[in-house]
Amino acid sequence: MAFEEAIATLENEDMKHLTEELIKIIPPYFFEVPASSTGKYHPAYALGNGGLYRHTMAVVKFLNYFFEIDCFKNRWDSRGRDKMRIAAIMHDTFKSGTQKEYEFSKYTKHEHPLIASRHIIEKMTGRGIVPDEEIKEIAEIVSSHMGQWRTSPRSNVVLPEPKGKSQIMLHLADYLASRKDIEVLFS
Repeated sequence: MAFEEAIATLENEDMKHLTEELIKIIPPYFFEVPASSTGKYHPAYALGNGGLYRHTMAVVKFLNYFFEIDCFKNRWDSRGRDKMRIAAIMHDTFKSGTQKEYEFSKYTKHEHPLIASRHIIEKMTGRGIVPDEEIKEIAEIVSSHMGQWRTSPRSNVVLPEPKGKSQIMLHLADYLASRKDIEVLFS
């Protein structure tokens, strides 16, 4: 199963179930495309077939490394840590838009954090897996993951700035996973 290693790091059974349900809404292209459509902005492991998936797994790995350090781990309870892990899994899942948009253009859509957030909320609220408020928090973390890269000359959308500690931490993990000079090993 995709994300099996990431799901195993979740601390709450209902959060694992939510993640399994969220994985079902990920567009199929996500598992095939590189993390960078041009190859300019990500390390070698994130390029080529499956690169976006490997980049996403690297983001989860970075978060889990942070959580091994008590001064970071202790800033969140187990549910807070799980919300960040789920946001990491979902952050780039609609990077090229919906499946239909991807078939039209294979390039990154600037507003992809908002597309993913909308899909998370639309598909998971009201289902009773976890409280709707927690789903909305996950979506908020996803929506601001781009950090200072909130604008694009190809879009009039201004993305949310990461403000809370969870938003900032996901942005940091994503940033590190996208650095060309940091390699993450995969078995």
